[in-house]
Amino acid sequence: MEQRFLISARNDLAALREHYRRTLPPGLRHGQRHLAEALKRLAENPEAGIALPSPQGLRALALPIIPFVLIYRIRGTRIEFLRLCRVGQPDRP
Repeated sequence: MEQRFLISARNDLAALREHYRRTLPPGLRHGQRHLAEALKRLAENPEAGIALPSPQGLRALALPIIPFVLIYRIRGTRIEFLRLCRVGQPDRP
């Protein structure tokens, strides 16, 4: 299944990378590995995330080890990632 990060999720990802680059460089590699594992899991099972009460069909996949939540939706044969939010701060990474 094709995966696409929308601009909002790309911005979250860039902010997250910069945050870890400045504060905890080893954490950047750790976070990237866990995110890659989550993306692979979603490619194999797009409905792995929890369905959110949303008319847009949003889903959330928790990445508890890093701790972030990936917000996405399934559009035909494509997964669109909308946000990557830090747990406890849903408006920004």
